[in-house]
Amino acid sequence: MKIENLGTFALIVLLLVSSVSALVPSESAIEAAHTYLHQGEEASIVNRPYLVDGRSYFVVYFHPQTNPSAKNLIIVVDADTGQLVEDETILNKVYSFDYKSSFLQTFITDKKLSFQEIKSAVESGVTSREQASDALDKVESDLSNVDENIANIQSGFSQYTLLVERLKDEVDTGVEAQNFFESEYSNQALEAFVIRYNTTLKALVSTVKAGEDYQKAIINKSNQLTQKGVDQNKFKPGLQTAFSIGMDKFSSRTSLENAFQEFSQITATQTNRQVNDSIQSYLYRKDKIDTDNQVEGVRPNVEEILTQKTTVQECIPVTNLEKMWQNTLAAQSANRFSQVQANVTLLQTELNKIKRELDKCNAQVTPAPKQSDNTNLFIGVILLLIVGYFAWKFYSKKKQGENDGEVTQMQEPQKRNLFGD
Repeated sequence: MKIENLGTFALIVLLLVSSVSALVPSESAIEAAHTYLHQGEEASIVNRPYLVDGRSYFVVYFHPQTNPSAKNLIIVVDADTGQLVEDETILNKVYSFDYKSSFLQTFITDKKLSFQEIKSAVESGVTSREQASDALDKVESDLSNVDENIANIQSGFSQYTLLVERLKDEVDTGVEAQNFFESEYSNQALEAFVIRYNTTLKALVSTVKAGEDYQKAIINKSNQLTQKGVDQNKFKPGLQTAFSIGMDKFSSRTSLENAFQEFSQITATQTNRQVNDSIQSYLYRKDKIDTDNQVEGVRPNVEEILTQKTTVQECIPVTNLEKMWQNTLAAQSANRFSQVQANVTLLQTELNKIKRELDKCNAQVTPAPKQSDNTNLFIGVILLLIVGYFAWKFYSKKKQGENDGEVTQMQEPQKRNLFGD
């Protein structure tokens, strides 16, 4: 391989690995669907994603805890985004994929009619058919001496062997279709598998029918020759050998025809109806749970306003909100999901409007005048009084001292005059 080709090959491998690794884990798909699980149910998931029109999808089954084989609900999860799928066109294709693949697997297993089993039966009969051919040629030669022939038996054998060869081709083509489906796991590959299996089953029925017609011809001819008195040694041993044609496993044409009719149900109108019923069951449960959750999401805010209706209406009327809420509950009770969703949107808008008006009303309320704190003023007055008191005391003492001094000065001269004489 050239270097540039190696690089291209590596890039392709890298892109393929990247695309696979980009898919969300199966656990995430189950978690996405878990919201819609009912009590008493469990969830399981397909072994690998379905490839439908080039996009991968996980299929999650809800089933009773006591009966894992039953399917209460089928949920489709986009394997690229992890989101639940609601598009009915996509759901129809994925549900059909799931139904047909499950039906095909169960049918092949129960009926033991796989391509490999059919091919094995055809191949194991090769020796018997060769011996039958040789025996018929010998019987034809022996009967020619008594002016008898087995042309109708030879014709029947030729028709039978021709159909066996066509059946082998159908089986080989079917095996290729099955292998391609198992490798790609896409809806286109599944449809090709179903078509090839249907064609093979139809070819098998035709082959077994031709084999039965051939064996009936042998029995009828043997009886005719016996009635005519032809020496049985000339035909009976050879016809007995020619009777075995190596398809004993599928010797019952009736059972195969019944199986073919049963398989035709895979594309019947009834099947399409079952697929549609499954889709509607899923969408109903999803819408029901989604709308219930939406209603419960706005319930606290609505009920809070309605319980304070008298106070709130001093600012804004709540009549419209009350009416909307009643209509929403009525629609929820009647399972009118689209109406519930629309009403919840209107309710949220009304709630936002009421909140804005309440905020405006609260902002317009004049706050009560704040009472002044006179503590500091009181302390200041006390201090002034104390300072004034001490100033007055000081002034009084000083004044008294000055008066006492003057009295003394006036009395001393008088004393000198009295004692001076």
